[in-house]
Amino acid sequence: MYTTSMEIIMIALTIITRTFTDISFKASVHIDDAMDMHHKSAPIRTKKVIKSGYFWLGLLLGALHVYSWLICLKKFDLSFMYPMLSVSYVCIMVTGRFLFNETLDKYKITGMAIITLGSIILAKSV
Repeated sequence: MYTTSMEIIMIALTIITRTFTDISFKASVHIDDAMDMHHKSAPIRTKKVIKSGYFWLGLLLGALHVYSWLICLKKFDLSFMYPMLSVSYVCIMVTGRFLFNETLDKYKITGMAIITLGSIILAKSV
């Protein structure tokens, strides 16, 4: 089967929206940590997170992700798309490293390489 440019764009959009949905939600709670809110009650923390623009951006991107995901599922088998979506885990880990100073140890890097290699192999099956 031949994959068109538009289908590749939809797969990429699905991966990107998944990545930035999770990054936005992380940013919304990261602000909570930066404000030293962890000693406050859960309702106060929740209220701060909900007021965050990152939280609302995460919801918007999440809705866009669901839409692009459904379009991809209409065209591709779930057994192909779900592993393709795993590329977002690699993107999230790399983005988390740069935006939130999260660590990438040798185990995470090895896992990212395996995910990436598996996705490349699967992409050849389409």
